[in-house]
Amino acid sequence: MPQEQPGVDVNEHAANSDAKDDPPADVEAVDVAAVADRPEIPEGSNLAGSGDVPEPVTEDGMPEAPSTEASRRPDDSKPGTDLGNSPSETLVADAPETVDQSTPTELPRAGSAERLAEHDKHWHTAEANLPPGPLPDSGKNLDPEVIKSLDPDVRLLLEYEGAAEYIDKNVEARPWLEPAMDASPAVQRIFAAIDQGAGHAHIRHGPMGTDQMYADRVAYLNDPAQTDIAKREAGIDGLNPTQKHYCDVEATRIHDVTAFVTAFAAAVKLPEIQEALATPVGPAIESPDAIRVPIAELLGDEGHKYCSGYRLEGEDARKVRKEWLKARALGEDLTDLAEPRAIPIETFEGGEIVVRFKSNGTAYEISTMFVEPPSVDK
Repeated sequence: MPQEQPGVDVNEHAANSDAKDDPPADVEAVDVAAVADRPEIPEGSNLAGSGDVPEPVTEDGMPEAPSTEASRRPDDSKPGTDLGNSPSETLVADAPETVDQSTPTELPRAGSAERLAEHDKHWHTAEANLPPGPLPDSGKNLDPEVIKSLDPDVRLLLEYEGAAEYIDKNVEARPWLEPAMDASPAVQRIFAAIDQGAGHAHIRHGPMGTDQMYADRVAYLNDPAQTDIAKREAGIDGLNPTQKHYCDVEATRIHDVTAFVTAFAAAVKLPEIQEALATPVGPAIESPDAIRVPIAELLGDEGHKYCSGYRLEGEDARKVRKEWLKARALGEDLTDLAEPRAIPIETFEGGEIVVRFKSNGTAYEISTMFVEPPSVDK
């Protein structure tokens, strides 16, 4: 029987945290019950929006551990509801005029359609150590040997149909699939295959939601992967609900689904990525190191236009954020405290895509893939 996508269970989708997401060493487990009993949030004139602001649940306002679990969406919430629309807007400094936060539908590069078609033609889940792509209901009872013997074009049509069905059936529980709902069959096929793996690049660094989610992430430690709105505002990690979420001084993503799929598929084909994925799994064998690839190498000369993100502003930005979140969690007066400020990253031109790996128990997969702007003093 062909392999089917398992349900979304706790401890599924164990994935490496990003280097920029690694929490401090003094971490504790979150008391999730505290979400219901958190103190009333004081009103303050320093807030850019109206209403309550996101609130952490631990005493010191700090995260507890890297993300390792998949989220389970509550039955009473709807896919995409309020994604990127927190109860208040993050305090964001004025964006420079050069910032391009648009979300185009096609890659701005000559021949990009042919480029994606080439990736689709040569896409094989086995090269990424991913499970086989989902099949449609009509093909799930086919013998694997029969599937292998099918004409390649017929098998490709089956995979297109299976990917579309998979996305439609799972988008409510997995809202990060929503950007692919109206995408091309080629994009859907690769995006659905990525979602069956153990990585979180498409969940936390991909096209789901709005850029506001990433301003909230870096300023208030709100995890875009957390689908429960109240828990997201409380700072609970979306991939491991027993932990607080953490983000370093930047939160970035590839905000176009076609660009994300193109970058992922192009990365998998690189010899250095293939070498890392081929690393044997074993206690005496070191995990492969992260690999950095120029954005232009994977997405073309204008691929940086599909990257966006925010950075904490100011000196001692982490300290400012920690103290402010701690004070707010305790219900203290915030009047004399500096509030974390998120500023748009001006450009990703000349930046890199960082690819990290983690074992799924039998082989290494891409655990995450995120964009970084050109080096600046942080």
